[in-house]
Amino acid sequence: MPTEEIVRGFEVERDNFVVISDDELKEAAPEKSAAIEIQEFVNESQIPTLYFEKPYYLEPDKGAGKAYALLREALAKSGKVGVAQFVLRNRESLCVLKAQGNALTLNTLRFASEIRSADELRLPVNEKLVPNEVNLALKLIEGMTAEFDPAKYHDTYTEDVKRLIEDKAKGQKRQAPPPKPARSNVIDLVAALQESLAQKKPRKRGAA
Repeated sequence: MPTEEIVRGFEVERDNFVVISDDELKEAAPEKSAAIEIQEFVNESQIPTLYFEKPYYLEPDKGAGKAYALLREALAKSGKVGVAQFVLRNRESLCVLKAQGNALTLNTLRFASEIRSADELRLPVNEKLVPNEVNLALKLIEGMTAEFDPAKYHDTYTEDVKRLIEDKAKGQKRQAPPPKPARSNVIDLVAALQESLAQKKPRKRGAA
C-alpha cells in the first residue's frame, strides 16, 4: 500500500474507527515548552511507588544557577518534593522534583488514569495462614535484611551478551548452557522458606 494511503485511526468502539490526521494531532497536542511548572509540594512518602516511572538529572540553563541552587536547598531543607507538569516528546507529563546531593532530579510519574486497579485482579483474600508459617517467613526476612547497596546487583543478561559479542569477535564459539530442570508450577513455600533459612544460618566455629 502506498504511504500516502496510510491513515491513523483510533477505535472508539468495536469495528468503529475515527481517522485523525497529523495536522489535527498537532493542534490537539500541548504546546511545546521547556518550562517545568511546579503545581504543589508534597511529602514523597505520600506518592505510591506504582506512580514512579523514570528518573532524570536536571541541569540549569545559563544564568539560572542561582534559582536552581535556591530550589535545591529549599527542597532539601523542607524534605518535600515538587509536583510539576511539563511536555516531553509532544506529550504532557507529570513529574516530581527532588534534591539529590548537589543536583535536582526529575522523576516522571504516571497519571492516575494510567494505573490499573488491583480490584480487577484475582487475588487471594480469604486464605487461611498458619501462624507458624507466617513466623517462618518473618524469620527469613529478618535473616536476609541488609543495607541496600545497588552496586551489589548486576545486569547479568547484558554482561552475558557483551561476553558473547566479544567471543564471537575473536572467532570463539560458546557452548550452550545445559537446560534447566523442569519445575513444577506448585511450590511448597514452607519447604522453600525452611531451606532458605538453613542456608542463611551462620556456621558454628570450633573451639580454639
